Amino acid sequence: MEYNPINFPIDEGKHDSITEWWYLNGILNSKKDKQRFAYMSTLFRVKYPTILGGIFSFLPSHDAYVYHSIITDLTNKKYYPNIEIVTISNDSFRDNNLSVKFVGRKSKNDYSLLRENNNVYSTSGPNFNLILGRTKPPILIGETGFVDNVGEQTYYYSLSSLKTTGKLEIDNEVFEIFGNSWMDHQWGDFRAPKGYWNWFSVQLENNIEVICYESGSKKGSKTLATISYSDGSQKSYSTVIISPNNKQWLSPKTGANYPLSWKVDIPEANLFLEIDSLVDDHEMTFWYINYWEGPSKVTAKFCGKQIYGQGFIELVGRHSKIHNHGPIVSFLLGQIVKNDYS
Repeated sequence: MEYNPINFPIDEGKHDSITEWWYLNGILNSKKDKQRFAYMSTLFRVKYPTILGGIFSFLPSHDAYVYHSIITDLTNKKYYPNIEIVTISNDSFRDNNLSVKFVGRKSKNDYSLLRENNNVYSTSGPNFNLILGRTKPPILIGETGFVDNVGEQTYYYSLSSLKTTGKLEIDNEVFEIFGNSWMDHQWGDFRAPKGYWNWFSVQLENNIEVICYESGSKKGSKTLATISYSDGSQKSYSTVIISPNNKQWLSPKTGANYPLSWKVDIPEANLFLEIDSLVDDHEMTFWYINYWEGPSKVTAKFCGKQIYGQGFIELVGRHSKIHNHGPIVSFLLGQIVKNDYS
């Protein structure tokens, strides 16, 4: 995959790659009371059937879209997962901009992710409408925005500090909310993960944000952290020690075991993180993929000073007892996707 520097805002739109996604998360507060919420919202684009690999790589392909979202009521310990195959509007990604409108097959509701101007985005999904204001420059993961994760090259940047306002509806009650969000955009010629992925976004109270992850497969593993400092400067670190603590959650559905408490040390940055999930049951399953996605609280020591923060945890690649026929399931569901788009 040939590297070209990321160009904003053009590269916020879609690309001619096998896989791409636009991912948002955030922790939100209600204006009228002390209720707290979290959300995740991700639009996936894949080239089908190229995504399946093998002989399918040589067949004519088209873009297929899938939408994953979670709304979490942190106060009442409830979460509302949603997965839909979606169709996008004919005018989406007009002029290579981040301007996508899509309709869910299950709900028939209109969703969107739009770049309103240089620093403002908006998004709507199942029962939420949000305005997101960017306060810092994009983080270019690995400092260039182009990284090699054990043989899989990917373009990758994050908008790590998005001041968020809007409305959220749960059980027919509408809440006006405010808080902070995070956005990732990643694309490349890679397929569904065959290894594992431990990923963390962190927003600290001193206006420092951290993205760090461990990516591994039979070929080996890699760790990487990129920090956006309070002045907007960035630096990446390849020596990252990521280790689980004792807290774990066993999924009754898939049998997957997810560590939900982590220690992340970045010695060269003099930054040491304790990351603990705010929820337990937060597994998502789709095709032959199962993963855990949820909000976290963070305690950090930076240059010897203790500070606090929040973030999200994503865990991919835990063994599942019910997904042993991945390629077959992918092919059959792919036929459904193909029929939807034909």
